[in-house]
Amino acid sequence: TRVTSSGLGINVTPNRELHVKGLDAIVRVESTSATGRNVIEFFDSSAAKGSIGWPASGNDHMAIQQSENADMWFSTNDTERLRITAAGLIRIPDSGKFTAGAGDDLQIYHDGNNSIIKDNGTGDFYLMNGSKNSIVAKTDGATELYYNNIRTLATGSSGVAVYGAEGGASNLYLYADEGDDNADKWQIDANASGN
Repeated sequence: TRVTSSGLGINVTPNRELHVKGLDAIVRVESTSATGRNVIEFFDSSAAKGSIGWPASGNDHMAIQQSENADMWFSTNDTERLRITAAGLIRIPDSGKFTAGAGDDLQIYHDGNNSIIKDNGTGDFYLMNGSKNSIVAKTDGATELYYNNIRTLATGSSGVAVYGAEGGASNLYLYADEGDDNADKWQIDANASGN
């Protein structure tokens, strides 16, 4: 242990007020409680700035707390990758991506000009409302639209197909002039009887 004008050093000559040098688990902070209540707090000369640890008694929930009305940011390679604003918004820089899957199969990002949701893996892309399909985009195939989990329209190599429910009619509506008058509305029907 060394104490110099720079600070306190353990196994090292310090270049900070507290400088600890070791291998593997270097510092241990231990609570007297069986669960929780083990926190490192940060202050400046005027106020509490934040804390990191397990603040609650009776559970093992970990918390990283920003006490000030200010942002938090996270960096790798000395570059900001993610920011949580004081208002609770989560922001990532342009071309930074939210990804899911071992091969970054699903990607959500903004490239500086466009907002992109990208299926970069195997299988089809599903947009669902609860347990029901809304849009299904098949790899190298159709894009399907659903109403109440029933396919109503699908693209194909030569155009689009409009579908009705099992046993029901298929209707294609054409509305001119915003469809605000009956004369503006046209309907093409295909029903289950073939008429």
